[in-house]
Amino acid sequence: MGHLEDPNVCHLLVPLNLLKSGQYALCVLNQPVANPTLLVNIWNKAQYRVTVDGGTSIWSNIVNNTIEQITVENPDLITGDFDSADQAHIQHFKGWEPEWWKLRPGSDGFHQVP
Repeated sequence: MGHLEDPNVCHLLVPLNLLKSGQYALCVLNQPVANPTLLVNIWNKAQYRVTVDGGTSIWSNIVNNTIEQITVENPDLITGDFDSADQAHIQHFKGWEPEWWKLRPGSDGFHQVP
């Protein structure tokens, strides 16, 4: 049995080490951002960047209003049902050709809309 499957082995998770490594994905949700400079810093170092629904508008507003250097402006994935995303922001990022997953709710969860 490997040490990862051994319930007797304790693993210490240090989020700051993960952020320093750059081996993470970042997901921007439709929530206020208290520190846009910090978000840009984390965004720049992320390996994969996702905006969800209104998070696309949140990110677009940061892009358009920050003085920070953004190394990769466009998300790798934009997903959601887009009910809370500003359509102008959606159109802006469509030009960058990110991967799109439009979702619709179903009785057994969300499903990708073709």
